[in-house]
Amino acid sequence: MTRLTPALLLLFLAACGERDWNVNANGGGGISTPVVALSPDQPRTNDRIIVEIQNEDAVRYVYSWTRDGQPVAEATSDLVQPDLTAKGERWEVLVTAHRGEASSSPGSAAVTIQNTPPEVEIRWADDSPTVLDDLEVLATSTDLDEDPVQLSYTWTANGTPVAHAGSVLPAAQTTIGDVWTVTVTPSDNEAAGESKTLSTEIGSAGPYVLSVTLSPNPAYTDTSVTVSADAVHPDDEPFTLTYAWEINGSSHTASGATLNASNFVKGDVLVASVSANDGGRASPPVASDPLVIDNSAPERPVPPVITPSFPNSESDLTCTLGAEVHDPDGDPLTYEFAWFRGGSLYSSHETADTSHTLPFSATSEGDVWYCRVRAIDDEGLDSLWSPDSFSREIRAMGSGCVVVEDWDSGSWGPGWTNTSGTISAAHAHDGGLGVSDPDWARNFTEPFQTGFPPERIQVWTRGGTGRTYLGFHATSGGARSLVLAQNTNVVMFQNNSSWSYTNLSSTAFTPVTGRWYLMEVEFEDTRAIGRVYDSDGASLLREVTHDFGHSLVGGIALRSFGGISIDSLTICY
Repeated sequence: MTRLTPALLLLFLAACGERDWNVNANGGGGISTPVVALSPDQPRTNDRIIVEIQNEDAVRYVYSWTRDGQPVAEATSDLVQPDLTAKGERWEVLVTAHRGEASSSPGSAAVTIQNTPPEVEIRWADDSPTVLDDLEVLATSTDLDEDPVQLSYTWTANGTPVAHAGSVLPAAQTTIGDVWTVTVTPSDNEAAGESKTLSTEIGSAGPYVLSVTLSPNPAYTDTSVTVSADAVHPDDEPFTLTYAWEINGSSHTASGATLNASNFVKGDVLVASVSANDGGRASPPVASDPLVIDNSAPERPVPPVITPSFPNSESDLTCTLGAEVHDPDGDPLTYEFAWFRGGSLYSSHETADTSHTLPFSATSEGDVWYCRVRAIDDEGLDSLWSPDSFSREIRAMGSGCVVVEDWDSGSWGPGWTNTSGTISAAHAHDGGLGVSDPDWARNFTEPFQTGFPPERIQVWTRGGTGRTYLGFHATSGGARSLVLAQNTNVVMFQNNSSWSYTNLSSTAFTPVTGRWYLMEVEFEDTRAIGRVYDSDGASLLREVTHDFGHSLVGGIALRSFGGISIDSLTICY
């Protein structure tokens, strides 16, 4: 029998015309229905879906895809990209084979998109943790299905599991040299993803600073600021501290623990940072809280000066600063002057002037006025009040002399120290009693403070065989005096510093034993005029003058020896 070749068969069919021929897969002319499979057979959201035809028998294949039963226009080939799919969708493909104008019946296959487990990436928050650091793992999870992801943590120390489930392991659980391992596993509501693992060794911390403090607080422009730090070394090794300063946010050259007050002004903001170093490791610097330099109060004024020194009933009283008042911040100052009469506040006045005047109309004969002053800066911060200054008793015009000690009480009056001598009627010039031979009795209290021009002091003395000393400018360390020397027949001034003596200006005079004389010293700034009057208190017998070269203000002192009587110590204004 003659065997037809494929070419002859085609010629035969063409000659027969358009007829339906049923040719099987092995028969040459028919097209078999494609046998279709999808790969992978359980795809995830990130998988491509690929058509596999297991009985290829055509020149061309046509693919028709549906998603959950709905045609997908974007899918026309044997491949579906993952960006078109989502978990839970059912994808089906129909494949038709074509050769020329002939086509097969469609073959089909279907898959359902499966869950894609989540993924995780992890790293240590600190790649070189120390025994002082919490051990923290940072995890970033992703889920292509956008499912919520849970992370689980398992920890081991030196290979031994540790009961800790969080992402942060407290530093208190670690020891230098420990090798810690953490495993992080991501999971969604259906499956767990691939676990990731990290390990690290716990190192020594080196020294570190716990806290930094600036003092004093508050601080002022007249006080240096010191930084103190609380620092430790966990290995008990020696370490040093390094200091850095900032003023108003800018670095300062100071590198010690103390910042001198000359480096800052009122309102500056100070911050100090301290780090610790053991020679191999340095701690991060720890900064103090900011310290604002506060406003400093003005310094306390010295006692003011009241003028005139010897007021009368027609004198205005003026209270003037005793010295310029210093403000540590250089602030402009005003002054508050307070006047007191007899211990009670009379008035106060704030002024930019350095003095204040009380009109004589406010005063009365017999008044004693006190004045004090305080300084106030431009922020209203005031100094302490100055010590009081006081006026002498206000006298009537031409009131003359006042006896301040006459011993008629039978004893020395208030304020006297180093009292001695004999008080009796035998030594009285006037009144009932007088004193004999005191040894440098002195009084520094008001009204015994003398030496203000044109003041005069007087005392009655009765001649004997020794000397009478009328002392002025007296302090605890000595005095100056007018001396009536009956034993050497001279009237002179002496410098009695340390209660010794140096003879100064003198004039000859021979007193009469048993006769009363009036001794007087008049003050003219640094100059003193000494006079001796006869028993009538008016006839001038001798006068001597000496310029001491310094103020003569001070207390009064009295001395005599050789059976000399003294009475009626008087101050004349």
